[in-house]
Amino acid sequence: WTMGRSILSVIVGYLVMAIAIMALFAIWFRGKVTPPSDGFMLFSLGYGFVFAVVGGYVTAMIAGRSELKHALALALLSVLMGIVSMVASARQEPFWYQIANMVVMVSAVVLGGYLRVRQVRKARGPGGLGTTA
Repeated sequence: WTMGRSILSVIVGYLVMAIAIMALFAIWFRGKVTPPSDGFMLFSLGYGFVFAVVGGYVTAMIAGRSELKHALALALLSVLMGIVSMVASARQEPFWYQIANMVVMVSAVVLGGYLRVRQVRKARGPGGLGTTA
């Protein structure tokens, strides 16, 4: 179950990010054929950062162990999907945006995993035993 849980944690974390981003683009560009503005791309980087933090946190939470390693696995998946996106959407999005998107996603996912690690450590308390309630 632990291997399955590890895989599930990364998939669910990725889905959190992907669905949030797809929703933003579906709502923003509904019926529009114009390319995104620089302002929208900057906004989407910030929006993506928030949901990547959530994705990293969710991944670490579901994993239930080695939280930061699981968040790093999600970060790696994000980079791989970013490369696929760069190839698939070459010349549709500026190169700066594609690189910035990968940097933002990786840093945010790792931050989300780190926040979960901090939460778990705090819950365990100074003795490291945590609560049994």
